[in-house]
This record gives sequence, structure tokens and C-alpha cells, in this order.
Amino acid sequence: MAARKKEETTHLSILDAVEALSNIADLDFEREVDVATEEEIAEQNHLVTARTVQWLEVEDPDSTITFIRETFHVVLDYLRDFYKHDYKYVSKPQAVEGVKTIMVLVGDAAQKLDKYTTLFSRTKAKNVKSLQEYKQLQEFYLTRVARKIEEGILGKWILALTKDAMARKETAARLKGKRLISTRYVFIDLESVKKDTEYELFFLKKEDGSRFFNPRLIRNIKLICDFGETITAHKEVDPILRINIWQDYAMHIAAKSIFKAQGVVLDRFFHEARKGWKGELATTLNKAVVALLMSCNPKNLLRNAPVKSCLEYFVDFQFFLRSALKSREYQRDMVYPPKRSAVLANCLLDVTHGLSRALFSSITGYPELVPVFERVFHKASEAQSPEHKKAAKESRMLWSRLAADNVAMKKLIKQHPNGPLIKDLEILEHGTCYAFDPIIQFNIPFQLYSLYLKERKISNIRMPSPTSQKFIHEAKILDEFKAFLHACTKRQFKRKHLIINLQDRTSWREHSRSRAIEELQSKRDFVKVLEVVTLPKDTEFYHQVSPYDRDNHAEVFIEHFKEHLADENCGFFFPQHIKKKLFPKFVDGVLDGIHKVFFSKRNVLSVQNRLDFIELFYLFLQLKLIEVTQSDSFSMLCKDGIDVGGVASTQFYAFLSLLSGGGVNESDVEHMNLILYTAPLLIRERVIIPEVFDRMITVLKRIEGTKDELGSGKFRKVINGAFGRFYKIPINKSLNAVPSM
Repeated sequence: MAARKKEETTHLSILDAVEALSNIADLDFEREVDVATEEEIAEQNHLVTARTVQWLEVEDPDSTITFIRETFHVVLDYLRDFYKHDYKYVSKPQAVEGVKTIMVLVGDAAQKLDKYTTLFSRTKAKNVKSLQEYKQLQEFYLTRVARKIEEGILGKWILALTKDAMARKETAARLKGKRLISTRYVFIDLESVKKDTEYELFFLKKEDGSRFFNPRLIRNIKLICDFGETITAHKEVDPILRINIWQDYAMHIAAKSIFKAQGVVLDRFFHEARKGWKGELATTLNKAVVALLMSCNPKNLLRNAPVKSCLEYFVDFQFFLRSALKSREYQRDMVYPPKRSAVLANCLLDVTHGLSRALFSSITGYPELVPVFERVFHKASEAQSPEHKKAAKESRMLWSRLAADNVAMKKLIKQHPNGPLIKDLEILEHGTCYAFDPIIQFNIPFQLYSLYLKERKISNIRMPSPTSQKFIHEAKILDEFKAFLHACTKRQFKRKHLIINLQDRTSWREHSRSRAIEELQSKRDFVKVLEVVTLPKDTEFYHQVSPYDRDNHAEVFIEHFKEHLADENCGFFFPQHIKKKLFPKFVDGVLDGIHKVFFSKRNVLSVQNRLDFIELFYLFLQLKLIEVTQSDSFSMLCKDGIDVGGVASTQFYAFLSLLSGGGVNESDVEHMNLILYTAPLLIRERVIIPEVFDRMITVLKRIEGTKDELGSGKFRKVINGAFGRFYKIPINKSLNAVPSM
């Protein structure tokens, strides 16, 4: 019975306990449990909710006391484990600093709770410090672990780290007169950090120059990382322990692809180099090419313990390429193009544009890393139960296979503790949070697959937002991306790129990036080589939350959908020449077709029905955009190309495969897994964000369910009958998706 009672009362983890204590320690009962000020609650229609402690139940004080007891008990168990396994490392400050800090939190939390007298007025306990669990915890710590709790390294580290973030009065004075918008009271919360949904805010500043994080958040990240490492120290081997070697190898592969794409241009470059030069552009490009060659050299792979790794050389290559693009000489030659007789000047422009073009379009995935990821997938599969393995193997449904593989990957990645948190912490510790610039933060574009529409090849390029951003309200297009577009205007490389921007242009988080990308296509130099359309995937309508959560009637829902599609203020953006080809015939016809084929014209649509409906329309619309724009390549763009963009590319690949007569085979499933997990693992050391992945699974389930119900042959006929007339290509005959990885 005692064992059973212990099992029932210790379901909290040490991470939960740390977070709870931290929340209590930072709570101000006189203000934070009360109502927030009107100014904080609403500014530009963005709500900011006052922080509360959800489990602080006035109506049920006994359950609250039980929770507090349990929290102290969990900390005591942790200390006992620390004393047993890790106390021998007490001479190392990092080994005990986390323990010291958590005990300070325990004391602070106890003092705060003792002030909340209402909590104890109807219970036997007089105060927190009289609880047996609190006394046992203090006694064990003071007699076994330390005789004195002192201020340690962690407190000084936090103070130094956030000094710049909190001391912004002078900056605010310099920016006097600038009106603050909704970000004034916005800070990153720990839950978002753990989910890794808003990590870009660590790099960005608010309009007034202040940061989106505070000392409390950094302390909590540090504690979770420290405790996570201690807890997992005696568990199974980290499945991606060699991630730094994989990342280094990925940059080596990227360097080889970029170098190979240059062809004879570099021969001309080195031929001219023999004549000697002293210009800024030439010398900087020479450094970029040398760094690229060093990154191509396998001797510099991290696994060979070199003085400088391939990844570090690739960083140098990017630095020198960007420096070349910012040089006065390059800027002059772009404004006043050199004559044909100016051989060196033209050669330098060709090299600059060639390197930029290859950076965005020539990296065909990471084929050499495929075996590495296949081993990871195999290890994840081994962790599945025999029943799940059998069900996944026997399932004919793509959605079921992908869902089963995702469950296995999530279970496996739990052995890699707090990957994104550690990355965030490294950013803060190294002081590199100057701008959100994914391209130079190891988020390199690469091809995922190619589509063949009749005889035309169209490449899908996974890339992050081609922008650099220091302030939340300002974003600039990368010089490398502009140079890529300039290269697309050249006769021998002439091509058009389509950006399907999935960011929410109505959100303060993504508005500036969306606007910068949308406006780029109107620049005179890029009118013929770039098309941008915005299909937001983070609006209230997209998620069908208030005020759209009650649009159950199909007619009302479809009417609202049409209104949103036509209104830029609702998040959608179409250039006028594209809009004319979509409205009203295509939009009305496809919406009606989806309602008829996938929902049997039912009058009432549940929330899940509507979510699938929106996703299905996006798929048909994306196919139409590729047809209308006659593009040679396209990108499903989000802030980093990892979650929303990566899943959208996978979903589109699956959609085309399901429409075709051949269906989906084992090779397709493996390739979709590579698309889904390569970028998240390499760049953020995690798997896809669950909410984004689940949205894809439900719509694939809808498509496959309809196909299974009608039969493959009839399904193709019905699809062609309902949607074929809105396309110039036979949508289920001439579409072939071929992997690039």
C-alpha cells in the first residue's frame, strides 16, 4: 500500500517541479493574480493575459497543499539521487550550481506561499514551512549537500547575460517619438521555448530596442537544461549524439554541390587571377572561393579532428560572399553594368551570381547522409511495440504509416534532452543573438523533389525566409537572394521562381518578413523571375478558432472562406495578374468541388471537417499557382522552412502521389520521412512540431478515405470530373514527383 501511495503521489517530474517553483517565486500576489491593466490587455487588438498559477485553487485548498507537498517530495528525491550518483563531482561548480539554485527557489516559493494566508485558513497546515516535506527537504540539503546556501555562478551569469536586455532606458530615449505597438508587453514564455515555436524572438528586438526575453526565462531554460542532462545521464545513449558531425558533413556536401555548379566560371576566375588584381571585390571573392574549397576538402571533416572544420570554412565562405555583395565595387557594377570588353569585371559578376545561384538552387539534398537518417529511422522503429510494428506494416494507408513513424521518432528523440533549449542557451551565452538570419545560421536551402508537368521539370526548394531581421518591425531581403534572382535573368540560367509564402502577414511576428518578400517581386529587376503569393497558415480562420469556431453551416463557412481569399487584410496576397486567373471561376469551382467530393455536400461541417476543407483547397490552389506562373522552381516558405514549410512540401508531394494512378510505394514513404525529419534534426535537433504534423495527417486521412471509399479508378474519374476543367494540364495523369534527396 505504501508503494502504491508513493506511486500515486509522485507523478510530477523534476522539470515540472522546477517550473512550478519558478512560477511561484516570481509571482506577485498583489498584482498578478488580479486583473491586468486595460493597456496591457488590449493594444491593437492583441490580448496579453496576466500570468497566474492555475493550480492555486481557492475553492479546493487541500488539493493545492497536496500539490505543494508533492513538489517538495519530487525535489527531495532528486537531491537524494544527486547525492548518490553525482555528489563526487561537487568540486565542479556546474555540478552543484543547479542544486543551489533550486533550493533558493524552494525558499522563495515558500515565502511567497506563506503570504497567501487564504490558502491555509481552511487546512490543517499553518504554513508551508511547517509541512513535513519541506522540513525533510531542507534538512537533507543542509546536512548532506551543503551547509550554506550562497549566491553562486548562476546568479552572476544570469545578471551579466540579461544586462543588455533589461537596461534599455537610453535606447528608448533615443527612439523617443516612435509609437510602440503590440510587442510592448510581449515576452517569450517558457512553454513556447520548450515547444520551439518562437525561437526567432531570441534574435529580435522590439520597436523600442528591448528584448523579448527576461532574466526569469533564461534562468528557467538554464535549470531545465541542467536537470535534463542530469536526469538522462544514466539512461540510454543519445540517438543523435553525433549531430555535430552530421551538421559538419552536411555543410561539406553543400560546399561540393556549390563548387560543382560553377563549371567553367571558376576556371575563368582563376585564369584572371594569374594576372593579379587589387580590387576589393576580386580579393573578397578569392577568399570566398578558397573557403569554399577548404570546406569541400574531406580532410577537414570534423570526424578527422581538423584544426578547422568544414562547417567553419563554410561559415567563412558565407561571410566573404556576403562581404563581396556589399562591396562598393559590386554595387557600382550593378547600377552601371560593365561593357563586354571589361573581362575581369564581368567575370567577377558571373562568379558572385553563380555562387549565390548555387547556394539557393544547386544543393540536391544530402544523399550521403541518407544512410545516417535511415539508421535513425530504423532505431526509432525498433522502439515500437510488436503490435504497432505489425499494424504499420500491414496498413495500406499513407497517413497511418507516417503517423506511426512520427510516434516512433518522438519517442526516440526524447533520449536527446532539450535539443532546442540547449541551442537557444548557446545563442544567449555566446552573445550571437544579433539578428534572425537563418541562412547564415546553418539553415541552408536544398532541393526536396522535382515535379514533371508534361515535359517541364519544376524543382521544390526548401528554404527559410530569405530575409535578415534585427527588429520585429523591420526585415530586409538578403543580398544573396537578390544575387540569385539576378542570376536567374541570365540567358544561360534563365528561370522563374515561385514563393508560396505561408507566413501570416496580419501577425506582428511575421508581417515585416511577408511584406518584404511580397514587395520584392515588384522591383524592376525581378518582375520576370519572381512570383510571390501568400497563403497564411496561422490565422484565426485557418485554425477555425473564435470567431470562426461556430461556422458549422457549410454555406456560411464557404462564404467566409471566399471573403478571406479576396481580402489582403485577412492574410492572403495575390498579385493582380494572378488574381484575375483565380477569381471567381477557379475559387468558386474548386470550393464547390471539394464540398461535393470530400464532404458529400453535407450542410453541417464540424471544426475538423473545416480544417481539412481549408487544407484541401490550399493543395488544389498550390497546384494551380505552379501552372499559372509557369515557374521552374517553387518554395513553400515559412520563417525557417522547417515545420510549416517542410510539412507543406511533404503534404503536396503526398497529394500529387495520391492523385496519380501509381499511388504511394515504400520508397515514397521513406522519402517523405526524409523531407519531414532531415531539416528539424539537423537545424533544431528535434522532430516536427506536433500541431503542424497532425494537420497534415488528418487531411491525408480525408483524401485516402475518399479514395478507398470510391475505389482508385473511380476516384481518379471523380477528381478529374470535379476539378479537371479548372486546369490546363490533366491533373491526375501528367504529374510525377521525383525525389531529389
